[in-house]
Amino acid sequence: MNWQNKRVLVTGGTGFVGSHLVKELVKRGAEVTTTNLLLEPKSYFNEQKLYEKVAVANVDITDWEAIHDLISKTQPEYIFHLAAQPLVDVAYYNPKRTLYSNILGTINVLESARLFPKVKAVIVASSDKAYGKLSKEKYIETDPLRGDHPYEVSKSAADLISYSYFKTYNVPVVTTRFGNIYGEGDLNFSRIIPGIMNSLINKEVLDIRSN
Repeated sequence: MNWQNKRVLVTGGTGFVGSHLVKELVKRGAEVTTTNLLLEPKSYFNEQKLYEKVAVANVDITDWEAIHDLISKTQPEYIFHLAAQPLVDVAYYNPKRTLYSNILGTINVLESARLFPKVKAVIVASSDKAYGKLSKEKYIETDPLRGDHPYEVSKSAADLISYSYFKTYNVPVVTTRFGNIYGEGDLNFSRIIPGIMNSLINKEVLDIRSN
């Protein structure tokens, strides 16, 4: 696809995955706006000085008025929705914030897109955790969404809500589901690849949390 001069909103574009997406969109000539709440000083977004190449809006996705106003003003043709509380262990200790951010934030983005018909596509970044606990060898896309942990439930619910906006209102939305993500600039050492590197460097035993 030709992204030259396309107006794109990336929610959560200062995060790990979002930063790489923003970098690629900028490289392809898109006009990018991203939301941000708290920017990690050592983040990939900062190290790549992406703040010099995109518009950064200090907007909380759970704030309906702010999100709707941002979309109305920037008039994006495409929205990549990545903003979320992304950590399973944080969800365990702070379920309310996780459910509020991941579910209500998705609703706010989709409802804004429904009310702003110039949006050509919404891409919602989800997780394979939306399927819940693995009860067979592998998932397939049509498996039921049945999370039971707060993080899993937040993803199951957000995915079903996304589908309902497509089915009921014809909002042009698709959902992608990540597995274990890894790559340059990942500062989350609870994930498997950064965790392995951290254990090797510090000569520590790696805690394997599942089979």
